[in-house]
Amino acid sequence: MLNDLPHEAFCHLSEAAACAAAAQAVADLAQDEIRLGPDAERSNRLANLLSAVTICLTAAAAAHERAGI
Repeated sequence: MLNDLPHEAFCHLSEAAACAAAAQAVADLAQDEIRLGPDAERSNRLANLLSAVTICLTAAAAAHERAGI
């Protein structure tokens, strides 16, 4: 199936995959923060990490949409 895609669509799918991988990496960091237990500084870091996950997933969805599939 990937061989049948136009080059531009393949590039957008590659971008989407990279964004999704970044989201997973940041989510893993957030999970580590959760395991460490609650405190105010950790809560701020966790909020920032979760915002970063949202940004990465939004970028992945936009790239997937640009791929047109």
